[in-house]
Amino acid sequence: MSSTTKNKESEKKTAAPKKGTAALRPAASAAHHRLRNFSRYNVYTRAILKQTHGDKLGMKGATPAVFNAIIRSLTCQLTAEAARCKRAAGRTTLTSRDVRGAVLLAFPPELSRHVLNAVDAAVAEHERARKATA
Repeated sequence: MSSTTKNKESEKKTAAPKKGTAALRPAASAAHHRLRNFSRYNVYTRAILKQTHGDKLGMKGATPAVFNAIIRSLTCQLTAEAARCKRAAGRTTLTSRDVRGAVLLAFPPELSRHVLNAVDAAVAEHERARKATA
């Protein structure tokens, strides 16, 4: 048998998908896998609310979903802007300088200064803790 005859026979054996909702849905494992990789920041936003407001303020209903959407949007904007800064500098590696530039470009000036000051304080604290354990 020639290879073209085998291809025609294999095409005939392939059944058409059944009509109905089950045929249109993706495989259950693929959908489950997609949902598991979905980033959720609920734990972090709740911890920050508890640190800043104590037990006076909580989140109910759709609030965690809104926080997740905002954080995801900011992350995407900062990542894209940092990648543009990296490309403009002609480098292949993303550096902290690119991320700082992205923060300055993505946020209003007053807010970006606050963000960068908080980042500098967190990095300094991390360095102190690392030196203390070493």
